[in-house]
Amino acid sequence: EQKVAMRRVVERVKEKLPRKKAAARSYEATHEPNSSHMALLKDWRLQEANTQGVPAYVIFHDATLAEIAARQPTSLEELAEIPGIGKRKLERYGEALIELMSNS
Repeated sequence: EQKVAMRRVVERVKEKLPRKKAAARSYEATHEPNSSHMALLKDWRLQEANTQGVPAYVIFHDATLAEIAARQPTSLEELAEIPGIGKRKLERYGEALIELMSNS
């Protein structure tokens, strides 16, 4: 006889959405993005993606662009509050986005 160790499969429970994402979704529901700003942001994103040779969603997702278009941030601090914009993306694209929003 020989002992055999077996692993028990445990069913995983889905986690609830973090509050930050839930707050972002509720903000999106109450604030419509400006369609001309959204088009401008998508054009800018496409140019960035082509320059870097990556898919457009790598730069920013549509939901992030919609938040930028709706809020129209005028400073890096305001831009940093938008879900989907972390420290790295803020450093990389922040100035260009602020300039884009102020010129439109």
